[in-house]
Amino acid sequence: MRGKPEAMLNKFSLALLLPLLLLQLLTSAAAQSSLKRSVFLNEHRLYQDFVPLSAANLSSAAMQDEQAWVLYVHDGFLDPEVKRLAGEWRGLVRFGMLDVGDKEALSMLKFDPSRNFFRSLPFGWETRKQQKFLDTDGFRAALEHAAASVPDDFLTVLNSEKDTKTLLSEAIASKPSRFTVLFTVKDDKPTLLHKVLSRKLIRNFNFALLPQADQPDALKSAGLTGLTASVPGMSVLMVTKSGSVRSSRMTDAATSQGYVETLRFLVEFNRQFRPELPGDARTGDPNVLYMSDILDAERIIFDVEDAAAPTEGGKDLKDEL
Repeated sequence: MRGKPEAMLNKFSLALLLPLLLLQLLTSAAAQSSLKRSVFLNEHRLYQDFVPLSAANLSSAAMQDEQAWVLYVHDGFLDPEVKRLAGEWRGLVRFGMLDVGDKEALSMLKFDPSRNFFRSLPFGWETRKQQKFLDTDGFRAALEHAAASVPDDFLTVLNSEKDTKTLLSEAIASKPSRFTVLFTVKDDKPTLLHKVLSRKLIRNFNFALLPQADQPDALKSAGLTGLTASVPGMSVLMVTKSGSVRSSRMTDAATSQGYVETLRFLVEFNRQFRPELPGDARTGDPNVLYMSDILDAERIIFDVEDAAAPTEGGKDLKDEL
């Protein structure tokens, strides 16, 4: 008879434990599902790609900046897909974050967080941003709107040898004198990377686009006989003090890494070769030689503090020329 009370007790215990175990499993699954949908924005991750904005700095940081912006109104959580896409578009579009509780900032924007999560601010100054913005609940739609607003008016299309000679002459006559960045493409359309770089780095570089560069005589027709180029790809042309043209090519594999790696390459190229550039090279100006002001602005968005460091493996760019 002793076994019966113990058996009854075991059955009673199991009856209590099974619902508790089931509840724990359901709670755990729900928590994991929630984590897959959103990521809590701790302080460290907040400053990766997204600039914290508020009523205090909204105007000075975003509205008065020429670059295209996408603003995200958040409640402390961020969808992993948004985080991933922001990383892929790093440097091409600026990203800002506004807390949904910042009523003053939302009032300044006349933004309704009950209907949308994102505002795309187009390339251009404050008046254009106030007139041509897009409010949407889709991050990709905001990105596409911002990207489409970036102009290509600082890119020169090379259609002949005359175009190339004119561009290289202008590079040396500029103050300060410039290098010339050549983008080689299969079609005739510049990418967002091409357009953004040509706007940001125009003080140090001229920018050119060679369309249909995969055709056999494309380089020759542009007066670039002897130059080898990847398609798509990027080369930097330098008119030497003797009048010859030298080039350094960034492989298409490196270019595909996007804005940060391309910026790193151009900053290092400028630092190493500007002393050899004819004309008004202004090597005594740290903003021109090291592009310090540009890098300081970029650090607000993401960490490129080592952008002027030697290339991978310590290889000097002069070895590539």
